Amino acid sequence: VEIYTMNTEGGYDKSSTTKTGTTGETANAEYTVEKGFKLSEVEKNILSGTIAADDSLVLKVYLDRIQSTFTVKVDNDVTKTPYLYGATVAAPATPVKEGYTFAKWVDENGADATVPATMPEYDVTLVADWTINKYDITWNIEGEGTYHTDKAVEYDTVITAPTPVKEGYV
Repeated sequence: VEIYTMNTEGGYDKSSTTKTGTTGETANAEYTVEKGFKLSEVEKNILSGTIAADDSLVLKVYLDRIQSTFTVKVDNDVTKTPYLYGATVAAPATPVKEGYTFAKWVDENGADATVPATMPEYDVTLVADWTINKYDITWNIEGEGTYHTDKAVEYDTVITAPTPVKEGYV
């Protein structure tokens, strides 16, 4: 029995065992499908056959890795990358957004999430979570002094400048 197990690059690694039986009887391949794998759906599997006197029967089992999708969402930019189970996942670059600081990755439900070191047997989606930047505003008015805002102002907030008053000027 030859067992071909898909590696993380998509090729196959071969292992084999020798079984004995009686000529003319049916032999069945014995194999185990581990987590993250599935029996290949292609026709190259030979899972049973009749034992020949010349030892010519070779049973073949192909085990494929499950392919899942690693999705990264940064606002409206969505990147989907297919990975085979167990393959090393390339971490996405830290995203950048004007007026915001990247806080962390979350899943589609908003729960904290991390980039998996290796791809699991299911799809993974990471969504960029942002913290809006806040700024302290200071007004320097000639002859009047310095005015500070009472609190930090969030990015893209419309603010109104204080109206300066200087004697003799309009």
